[in-house]
Amino acid sequence: MAPMKTSLYALALLAVIGIYSFLHSPYFELRELEVEGTQLLSPASVLEYAGIPERINIFEINDEVVVERLEAQPWISKARLSRELPGRLVIRIHERKPLVRISRGSSYLLADAEAAAGASLQAA
Repeated sequence: MAPMKTSLYALALLAVIGIYSFLHSPYFELRELEVEGTQLLSPASVLEYAGIPERINIFEINDEVVVERLEAQPWISKARLSRELPGRLVIRIHERKPLVRISRGSSYLLADAEAAAGASLQAA
């Protein structure tokens, strides 16, 4: 009975090592990053706010941290991430809806129903 138990433990260990190696292989490297839902913000600025490093394994991305970074931005009310295996990540955002726009040279100040004044945005 003891040799069979040892064999089962060895098999389980090999399975865990195999799964770990597969999930951390270059096969799951982030190759495509898409941003959806932008109207005021540029996709490039959303990617900058997200702070996701290049060439990261898709399973190493901490969704909660990225969503927190995005929702800390004044014009992003909600953010969500979704993975499409093997190497695609989609960032979906909901922007606040501006009610007031005040021009300031090449930028403008926006305010919505929840904020007295929002962040300044560059004119596109």
